[in-house]
Amino acid sequence: MTNTLPPALILAAGLGTRLRPLTYSRAKAAVPVAGIPLIRRQVTKLTAIGIREVVVNLHHRPETIAAVLGDGHAQGCQIRYSWEHEVLGSAGGPRHALPLLDKQFFLVNGDTLANVDLTSLWNTHVSCGARVTLAVTTHPAPDRYGGIVANTDGWATGVARAGEHRNALHFVGVQVAHSDVF
Repeated sequence: MTNTLPPALILAAGLGTRLRPLTYSRAKAAVPVAGIPLIRRQVTKLTAIGIREVVVNLHHRPETIAAVLGDGHAQGCQIRYSWEHEVLGSAGGPRHALPLLDKQFFLVNGDTLANVDLTSLWNTHVSCGARVTLAVTTHPAPDRYGGIVANTDGWATGVARAGEHRNALHFVGVQVAHSDVF
């Protein structure tokens, strides 16, 4: 549908408390997975499909992420950083980074490895005119965790708590958003 993909914002400001003691010395997104820092894996995937602008929000141990990525030249993109002096939360981080982004952008959780076809996600987002398009999959444990409830056309109609909806979908931490939702 379109050859130009928007920039991506990687959310990497979290404290990484569930990965302690690994995150005492580095940000969660800088923790290696099979020898390669998670955030480098994400940037490599983004640049492989043609994304050339990446913004990373930072808070906890920001120097460890900056040391892995630098300015992005080695990965074939431009990387800029959105520094959070205090963790701003799920919507606050993107809102703070808006001056560094376009009107629409990918939003990727910095602690997630997901095999999402980002080009298809983008094309779906553009073709349906949504303000936010979430990458979802079949929920592996709807009785244990909440999920997204959607109608037969794929539009989200609500959020289910654990056990409330057997057909709830699982959000995988990747989305496309329009800046005005923040």
